[in-house]
Amino acid sequence: MASILDRVLSEKSSRAEMAKWDSRDNLLWGRVNSVDDENLLMDVNITGGSSNRILRSISINTNFTSDGYGLRLLPSTNSIVILSRVNDKVYIHIGYHYGAAAQIISNKSNSKDSEAAVILKRSIESGEVQLVGLTNNEIYLSKDGSVLLKSQFGASIFLNNLMHRCEGNFANLKYEMDGVRIRAGNIIRPVVTNTNEDDFIVLDENQAVVKESTLAEDKNGTSLREFEVQVGTLISSDGVDYDPPISPSVGSVTFADKIVTEKAEEIKVLNKSVKFRIKMPNGFSLAIDEAGSMFLLDDTQMGVEQAAGKGNFTNFQVGSTPDKTSRCGESMIIFNNDQGIYIKHVSGSNVWIDKDGQITMNDSFKNSIYMQQKGITLHSPDGDINLIGKKIVLAPESNVHIGDPNSAADIVLGTGAFSKLYDVHTHKGPVGPPAVTIMGSEAIVSAKGIVTT
Repeated sequence: MASILDRVLSEKSSRAEMAKWDSRDNLLWGRVNSVDDENLLMDVNITGGSSNRILRSISINTNFTSDGYGLRLLPSTNSIVILSRVNDKVYIHIGYHYGAAAQIISNKSNSKDSEAAVILKRSIESGEVQLVGLTNNEIYLSKDGSVLLKSQFGASIFLNNLMHRCEGNFANLKYEMDGVRIRAGNIIRPVVTNTNEDDFIVLDENQAVVKESTLAEDKNGTSLREFEVQVGTLISSDGVDYDPPISPSVGSVTFADKIVTEKAEEIKVLNKSVKFRIKMPNGFSLAIDEAGSMFLLDDTQMGVEQAAGKGNFTNFQVGSTPDKTSRCGESMIIFNNDQGIYIKHVSGSNVWIDKDGQITMNDSFKNSIYMQQKGITLHSPDGDINLIGKKIVLAPESNVHIGDPNSAADIVLGTGAFSKLYDVHTHKGPVGPPAVTIMGSEAIVSAKGIVTT
């Protein structure tokens, strides 16, 4: 765009005619009626002096310097502009007019009230610079060397020169660097495939994670917040953020009310929300859920496997009675103060040591061993129980029962009764009479070659 001087010189009027101008008669001001921002033209209602008419298609001087660079400013409807009249048909836009400027400038103590018709601008001192937009967004260069960049609703970046510090004030943060992404504040995710359209992720009235745009008009969601750093992210040119199970390529760390994927799906472990996660590209994750439990996870087995109660992880709970769990596929070990120790194998076999020290062992064939204070029970409803050893010693304090101890037809062998029987009888068998040794109340009965059918 040509400078003001170039425009003046390009007009048909001669230098002699220009010299005759009276600046007081040719300097006009008026209110902008409409703006053609594509062709950079405006219609101005001239009301200054004795004039009261509309000048149409006035070229807007958007640059304060030469063509192609510098500060550009486009007037808005109802703003006041200053025009210079070249002749009755040619007018040049040369500036803007505030009117009663003092009314829209705050004082140094910042105690001046804003009027309904205007938004107060910042009070500045000699040497300071302020660029203010129509919606009260601004760039401010203070006299102490600090720099402020502020949006309409208060989001700002402040370079504090005295403290040598960068201060930010905003609800959401997203930095995209060379393969590194930092996100903080409200959780926002792309929700429309193949676009960069984002949406806030919130909790609905049922405490479910949803997109804010899906809420009913009379419902408000609860904000969810996060701080996340992803190193080695892959961001496509079509706006889709890829989220494979073991991305990004270097790793990520996330603190959040609830962690959600790029598809706005909440991440849970054992149906509990995850609050903290470190995720590595080799499939390893460290996560802490809403109850304070810490998990060492194999992400390559998560997703469908985790939902099916499978997957590989180690769990450390907190509290007065915490669990400690380690699982590989469908095999696991659980340590619990109330329930004891439980070991489960993928085949269905398990071992349980309860809080009182009782031990139960079950295999996948319905066989079991139960050990408690009153004794030991071996149970095999569909199979045999075999005791095989070089020497088998029975040393009971009272009786040995073979079969039902309540049946009279059964043989009852006790140390005293067994020895008396052999005192009065001679028992010959395939291997001869048994040897009997009597040791009082601790008598041991040993026999070789006894077969009971």
